[in-house]
Amino acid sequence: MHERLIIVRNGQRQAISIRALRHGADGNEQTLREAASMVREDSASDQELRSFVQNLISDCAPGDYPCAVSKLFEFSRDAIHYGDDPFGVERIADAWATLNLAKPDEAWGDCGDKAILLATMLGVIGIPSQFIVQNWQNDVLDHGFDHVHVEAFMPDGSILQLDPTPRSAVLGWEAPSAVRMRFEIWPGVNGQSAKLDRVGVGSIWDQIAPSLITQGVQFGSQFAQSEIQQSRQSSARSAAEQQVNTQWESLVASALPVFQSVSAKLPNITADDLAGAVAAYQALESFVAQYPTPYVLEQWNSPAYKAAAVHDLNLYQSALTALGSAASGTSTATTSVAGIVQSLTENPLIPITAVFALVMLLKRGS
Repeated sequence: MHERLIIVRNGQRQAISIRALRHGADGNEQTLREAASMVREDSASDQELRSFVQNLISDCAPGDYPCAVSKLFEFSRDAIHYGDDPFGVERIADAWATLNLAKPDEAWGDCGDKAILLATMLGVIGIPSQFIVQNWQNDVLDHGFDHVHVEAFMPDGSILQLDPTPRSAVLGWEAPSAVRMRFEIWPGVNGQSAKLDRVGVGSIWDQIAPSLITQGVQFGSQFAQSEIQQSRQSSARSAAEQQVNTQWESLVASALPVFQSVSAKLPNITADDLAGAVAAYQALESFVAQYPTPYVLEQWNSPAYKAAAVHDLNLYQSALTALGSAASGTSTATTSVAGIVQSLTENPLIPITAVFALVMLLKRGS
């Protein structure tokens, strides 16, 4: 159990402060608050760090943010060796303290230090981000969180997961977890307050399902009246398509934690878990059918989206069927959801309202 928070700043001219660390998730929030302060201060005022970042992205064309983010992510992942905190303490370091802890090619830190470094470098080039913390065993109250990575808000409106800790991690990858929460670094950027905001087990579908259905109605109205329908001018079409693409990214960001939460519980899932995943899938499928921009179609038809989701749904159904058989018979709810999963393969455009009604029915019966 960590009892102290050690804060290391200013690189080779290290300034170290030690504070009592609160218990569990409260201690995580205390740590993240200090980390966010580091990111905001250093990305805005450290000219030496700015020169360092500009050198890292010198091969990227001006305004090529995907290239710049990729360079900074790969540096944080590959150049910073992983090392655990000292026993009994939570240690966090600012960007220069991580870079200058040893020789430049021997810099090291844990997931928190890597996340702070990456978020700071992103801030230097004008890309805001937030921290995402994860818990593997759903024991946050006693244990706190196990891991932290960065979620970046790209200039094109997309949201990109950046986890520089595993050497095998790629852009956009995020480890499945039992509980996932976010902590704002830049006030007002994502509409959240600077505190841990839960997006995870249990209430995730209750939070997003009504808004997804409402958004579907709003998108339909906006899309029908938009310039993409009424104008042949390429600039207007591009703006309207970008709006749709941004909404798609938001929808994906809401649906992904549903699948992650269910996957983390395998093989012990419930019919309600499967129903939530089915409804999240159908929200995406319905959006694609209504707003088939080239970007949305490319994303949805890539192996990482539709095919992966259908694979996971079938995996959930198999696990649920096995559990139902072991408990002397499959329940009506399990059978109903199984029919929906089968129908997705045969006829993927089931109305989302029907799926949502099934979710609510299961919840009332549980």
